[in-house]
Amino acid sequence: MRALAAIVLASGLASGMAWGGAEAAPLEHCVKAEEAYQAGNHALEIEFYTRCIEDEGPRGIKLAIAQNNRGVAHLAVGDPGSAIEDYDRALALDPNYAIAHSNRGMAHLAKGAFVQALRDYDKATELYPAYAQAYANRCWLFGFMGYGETALADCDESLRLRPDHPATLDSRAFAYWILEDPVSARRNLEMARVLDPTRPNWDDRSAAFEKRFSIGHPYSAASLQSADRFEETDEPAVSRRPAPLSEKPRQQKQHRQPESLGHGLEPVFGG
Repeated sequence: MRALAAIVLASGLASGMAWGGAEAAPLEHCVKAEEAYQAGNHALEIEFYTRCIEDEGPRGIKLAIAQNNRGVAHLAVGDPGSAIEDYDRALALDPNYAIAHSNRGMAHLAKGAFVQALRDYDKATELYPAYAQAYANRCWLFGFMGYGETALADCDESLRLRPDHPATLDSRAFAYWILEDPVSARRNLEMARVLDPTRPNWDDRSAAFEKRFSIGHPYSAASLQSADRFEETDEPAVSRRPAPLSEKPRQQKQHRQPESLGHGLEPVFGG
């Protein structure tokens, strides 16, 4: 199935932080996998993480990190099914692993499983309310589904937590475009281009926005909200506006900061 969004790797992991240390011998294949990740060689990364997991026996959170990171690599090479299997394994080891929930949401998105993606993004923000990337991912998905106001709320929260992030500004431009506010949409896109000059200009991006919602486009707003995409009982969860952060229930125990515990993912608006 054609992926719904390009996938970009974000939030690196310092190899020494997870795979070495004075108290234990370094996990050499995981170190090599991290080097392959930094070099953008995801096929080699998968090979080394597999050897690390099977031959070197990482345990606990290290094993969960290795499973998560191999899942990111699987998604980068276009294999969301294998990615979901790895995220499932990571979450079986640590159900509070917020970044794995957000990453699994990206894999569900790539398969067109929008409700499952939203559930994972919701869980990620519940476990770690300060995880800007999970809000950004959910913003992109809500925008893709045509829920402009809900998307805007998530993009605003993500940018409050992580200001001046080009991809999130791009997603917020899309939310404003859905809300028929081209002035705000263009302003956000121009802000993104100041931070990252490689991003598309307004003419190219607005054409892509229009294509997403043109009649007959396979991922138009109408097709995304059609009966065969959502279960009837799931519709309220999809259409709701997320509660402001101040209204979210206080967690008894928040998960550790996810950016330090593995590779993360963010979507990029495709053509």
